[in-house]
Amino acid sequence: MKRLWLVIGVVTLTVGPGYRSAEAQSVLTIRRETGEIGATFDGVWTDISSAPAGNLRSFSEWLLLGFAGDIVDPRIATYRFGLAPSLRQKGFSANTGDSNGNGYTLGFFGSLNLLQAAPVSVSLTGGRMSNSDRDFFGTERSGQIGRFGVTATNRNRYFDNVILSYQRSSEETRYAGGAGRDIRQSFETSDLELIARNRKTLVRLERFTRNDRITDVDFAIIRAELDHMLRWGKGSRLRSNLRYFDQTGSRTFERLTWSQAIRLRHTMRISSDYSYRLYKQSGTSRQTGRFGSIGVNYNVTRHWTFGVNGSGASDDFGTGHQSRYTAGVTSGVTFSLPLNMQLSGGGSLGSTWLTAEGVIDSNVEVIGEQHVIDSSRRFRLANRFVQPRTVVITDFGQTITYQEGFDYQVSELGSLFDVLVLPGGRIAVGDTVSVDYTFTRIAGGSTEIVSATYYADLRAGALQVFHRGSNLDPETSGELATAANNRTETSTGIAWRTASPIGEVQVQGRRNSTKFRALRTQTYAAGVSISSRLPHDIAASIGGTLGLARSGVSERQKVTTANASLGWVATRVLQLRGEFNFWENASNGSIFDRFVAWTGGADLNVGLTIFRIRYIHRSYLRDERAESQFTVDARRRF
Repeated sequence: MKRLWLVIGVVTLTVGPGYRSAEAQSVLTIRRETGEIGATFDGVWTDISSAPAGNLRSFSEWLLLGFAGDIVDPRIATYRFGLAPSLRQKGFSANTGDSNGNGYTLGFFGSLNLLQAAPVSVSLTGGRMSNSDRDFFGTERSGQIGRFGVTATNRNRYFDNVILSYQRSSEETRYAGGAGRDIRQSFETSDLELIARNRKTLVRLERFTRNDRITDVDFAIIRAELDHMLRWGKGSRLRSNLRYFDQTGSRTFERLTWSQAIRLRHTMRISSDYSYRLYKQSGTSRQTGRFGSIGVNYNVTRHWTFGVNGSGASDDFGTGHQSRYTAGVTSGVTFSLPLNMQLSGGGSLGSTWLTAEGVIDSNVEVIGEQHVIDSSRRFRLANRFVQPRTVVITDFGQTITYQEGFDYQVSELGSLFDVLVLPGGRIAVGDTVSVDYTFTRIAGGSTEIVSATYYADLRAGALQVFHRGSNLDPETSGELATAANNRTETSTGIAWRTASPIGEVQVQGRRNSTKFRALRTQTYAAGVSISSRLPHDIAASIGGTLGLARSGVSERQKVTTANASLGWVATRVLQLRGEFNFWENASNGSIFDRFVAWTGGADLNVGLTIFRIRYIHRSYLRDERAESQFTVDARRRF
């Protein structure tokens, strides 16, 4: 058995596979060592009708070696450090010839935690990675990344957590290729942040800077936030929030926002909500705005609820002014029926008044417009005539940028702009998102929109039947008259979910109808899925959907999907899994796109050694392309 000897001062450490202890001759002790060594082979074979067939092969080896322990006592200091080198070889073969590439990565990492049990604890982290890579076309990529951070945490009688952190990183990358191409990227960032929080209050201060050594496109950001929640009685609360955001450098602006939200629980049946928000923005886009809302909810009986609401907003821009006011009523009823059935229904009726004064075709930039995702998973941007390509949605802390088509979907309703949160994405009900966008100012005009919605649901055990509808009826004047269009939407469906001897079964169907301008669209969708756990530790699932859409008179579209999976835990060390996915899109009877994928795999765990084998086959009708991929991964931990 090979062993690695590491000497630090008067301390001698012996580490290696199967060796779980070490003897120290000073205050430094080793409790455990961690590491991994392995290799991966990845082969891809592609067949494209319009291009020569080819195959891509890659092989990589890596070693991860780390040490972890404590000094004197775990409550005083713990540490972890190590290295992670890797090598890569690539090869590409086709009828036109062969080419090769190679590369390496070498990384170091370490961390030190001090006084973890004390009122004030300190953690230090750092690492550095160097890499070099050459592709099949002769382009070489090399770079270095370094990171360092220190965090101090305090717990006291006023705040549950006070965290002061400083993070610094540096990155340099170079791309060198043929024809004299040489591209360099080099920048460094620093982030200093203070966060203090308890159950009622949040205080946050942050300064972030980015220094570009090549292009001099530098900027600095200062964020400050104070949030306080006060609760009393049997459900009353007051939330106050103050935010400041300042950016200097390549894009300069400053924004200050103050908001108040109050909920009063007057009686067990009556509650009211009030909110007010004021913002001011200066820089390349100057604007100020005010927003206020009020709502009262009354539980008339145990089965009947009634509410009234209203809001008003006013925005001033460098090119004009706009205001909007809303008022509406909502009501809902729920009845218990025989045979354990429940019937619920309701609706809303509201009006919106919009006025605008400004200059035609002037662009206004909006930064940090906030929306809370409610149960409808849908929200509307505050301004009309939004330019879709400028919309950027991030999380509340502006650290995650969400992706259209995966996290959300946009919908233009004439001059209005709605955002629909998609299921399965990273945005959840109750989250607060921040939206940046640009909209086009339109000259003076006014709009009055009357909206009505209704719904009905019948539940009988695992069966649900529902119908929903909405209608928008705008009346406009001035320059806004070109955006006046009625929109009517209805949705009817059925859903059934139950446990059966073959497993959990879900069946659903839906019909949607939309009329907007002179266009009428109808869609039909049906789906079924079965998930079952069979004897001998076999898990299986199967499902599929069929969707039909009709727009106008002649355009018809059909989308079909199917999926299946099978997993088997053969023994304690062997697991097998297979998957099938199918997707087809047809228009007016002609198939113009189809995707088929087969996946098979096996996992073998023998002690600390792990083997993974995967085979994937994909075919694409539109590109007339077929692709197969075979991957073998072997690693051993110690």
